[in-house]
Amino acid sequence: MTDISNSSSLYQIPSALKGAARIVSIFGRLDEYRTSPTKEEADTNAIHKDWEIVGEDIASATQQYDSTER
Repeated sequence: MTDISNSSSLYQIPSALKGAARIVSIFGRLDEYRTSPTKEEADTNAIHKDWEIVGEDIASATQQYDSTER
C-alpha cells in the first residue's frame, strides 16, 4: 500500500512542531498550500499524481502476488 504522505501534492506533510504552533495561531498564518499558476495545471498535476499512486499500488500488488507460494 502506498504511504499516505504521497496521496496529495496540495498539502504539506504535517509535523508535531507545526501542530503545536497552530494551537496558538489565531489567524491561520501557518497554513501553507502548494499552488499552481492555472487550474488546468493544478488538475494535470493532480491527475498525474493519482495515476502515479495507482501504478505504485499495482506494482506492490504484483510483487506481493509473485512472492506467494502457488
